[in-house]
Amino acid sequence: MMNEERRNSRPARIAAQVIRILSVPPVMVTLLIVILYIAKKGVFLTVRDALVTWLCLALVPAAAYPLSLLIPGVRRQGRDGQRKLAFLCSCAGYAAGFVYALVCGSGRLICLTAIYMLSVILLLITNKLPGVRTSGHGCSVVGPLLFGSFCFGLPAFLLCAGLYGLILWASLYLKRHTPGEFLGGSAICLLSTGICAAVCLMTGLLP
Repeated sequence: MMNEERRNSRPARIAAQVIRILSVPPVMVTLLIVILYIAKKGVFLTVRDALVTWLCLALVPAAAYPLSLLIPGVRRQGRDGQRKLAFLCSCAGYAAGFVYALVCGSGRLICLTAIYMLSVILLLITNKLPGVRTSGHGCSVVGPLLFGSFCFGLPAFLLCAGLYGLILWASLYLKRHTPGEFLGGSAICLLSTGICAAVCLMTGLLP
């Protein structure tokens, strides 16, 4: 009976692991950038805009993982050291992307990079609070899904809502996060998106 249960759970575990891998922040933002560049005019004014945004929002944060293996002090700290370095690399990349967007980008690109920058700041603050742990994964998946929904309308929103449900299921199934941690991270991105969108609308950066 136990062997049968294990066989039945194996496809679900594989599916959950694939979903987790495909929904890591660098992959999610890369997909968003590619889709926006191909299908939505006005976000990236030049090829350089798309490449610099990808470098800042995807490549720099992803560099934390190979760097964590190369830096002895971080390597000795294990997963905690890797997580701290990932936050630092994300902060650096998101801040650089926001500055670039302010100088060279469109209003929508400023809004997108501002959402990422504010989200990581709020994540850092909340995770410093006693007894509070919010999920960076739960936060990072919401940004691309919300921004994609904003750019492409209701059909995109319905698709993105379904994708969010799958990602939430995968994280809970694999016990990577509790429901509170994942939903707390998502709420941070929702708050960041609301603040940034409101500021961009009031300043005329968004139509």
